[in-house]
Amino acid sequence: MLEEQNLKPNDKKRLDWPDVAKGICIIAVIAGHMGVDSFSRYVYLWHLPVFFLLAGYFMRPATDKKMIMNKARRLLFPYYVTGLVILVTSMFRTIRDHGPLFKESIRWIYAILYAAGDRWETPFYIPSIGAVWFLWALFIALVITNHFIEKRYGSIVVALIGFFGWLFFHIFHVWLPLSVLSGMLCSIYLLIGYHAKKLGFDPRKSHWTADVTSFIVLVFGAYIFKGFWLVHAYMGNGWFDFMISLFSSFFILRLSCFVCDHSGIIKKFFIFCGRNSLMILCLHIIDFRAIYISRYMDRMLSAFSLTLPKSAWLILLFMIRVLYVCLGSYLLNKIGPVRRIFFPEKRSS
Repeated sequence: MLEEQNLKPNDKKRLDWPDVAKGICIIAVIAGHMGVDSFSRYVYLWHLPVFFLLAGYFMRPATDKKMIMNKARRLLFPYYVTGLVILVTSMFRTIRDHGPLFKESIRWIYAILYAAGDRWETPFYIPSIGAVWFLWALFIALVITNHFIEKRYGSIVVALIGFFGWLFFHIFHVWLPLSVLSGMLCSIYLLIGYHAKKLGFDPRKSHWTADVTSFIVLVFGAYIFKGFWLVHAYMGNGWFDFMISLFSSFFILRLSCFVCDHSGIIKKFFIFCGRNSLMILCLHIIDFRAIYISRYMDRMLSAFSLTLPKSAWLILLFMIRVLYVCLGSYLLNKIGPVRRIFFPEKRSS
């Protein structure tokens, strides 16, 4: 999400498999938020790890200042624009419903500034901003990895920082602002992705035994799933889950290569989703925090006196949500100022 292979979208040299992988993962993010545990336990093991691994894979080390400025423009600016949209939309809804406008506005401002992906009650109340926590976590992970990666023992330092990010919350149960702990933990994925690229790893070149093994590990990981939530820097089975996530992510990368080689329409769909994954993420959380498509769907079904089985309702809701983010991304790409928020032009170096 978000790492654009340092190539423009229309560049003929741009690789397809990373976009397909990101497309699969961003759709999996939407599916994982449907609240179906039997499905979520499969996608949570890889949908965000793949993004972090690819960010490391395509990362080009730069000066700290250049990295911070570039990634703040590409990640944090869209984060705060999305937060502003949620705030303004929520204010209009509160006014319409004659709710406590000041209290609601303060809650959302607090959520935007703290950038926590989930709500916390202890040791103090922290409201959730939702899925865009990922943008701050990726920013933190990129800054950490970039600063140390080419220094002597830098890889060891990044690994220790990641371990400490996990250990801190595990011991103190205090969630730091700006998704710092998640960013620290996920810097290990960037580290692995970066070194995989340097060692010549290419998911297009793999033996079938590796594919089968990674698939078996994914199924096994879902079977023993006790929670794997990077939003909490939490791994239910400890670091064993981290290894499972690596195998699972490898399987998704291989699946992406298979889609590239054997599918036309599906490939184009996932490429579109992958190249617009940042926009899709932001549109998705605007739905969850401001639009509430599920409520409108319930009202529409009630208006026509229709009752659907839960499984059919979930499938229909998922399809509508995917249609909403894809159509929204397509239309927003037509608006120059909006497009530049998500795809800022590269500055000459």
